Amino acid sequence: MFVLQNLTPPQLAGVLGAIMTGENISKPQIWAAYEPTPEVINAVQALEGDREQLYKAQVQHGIQAPLSIDMRLAGNTTTLAAQASKLAFR
Repeated sequence: MFVLQNLTPPQLAGVLGAIMTGENISKPQIWAAYEPTPEVINAVQALEGDREQLYKAQVQHGIQAPLSIDMRLAGNTTTLAAQASKLAFR
């Protein structure tokens, strides 16, 4: 989780967007205008081990809550958050 501490707020939004959209977007043909930044990609990859451990614990306790990650909109989320933060400080 320490990998998240070094992210900017827009990058953190991108990571959270990738985690939250995994089970919510079922259209395989979805198109995104922006690619995720290398920092967002690295953070999501670094969290993979934690995701696997949490999933195993859920299975052991009979909890059925998928933990998929979808990077398709992470770049859009990062860009939107960066633009919103610029507007907030005008």
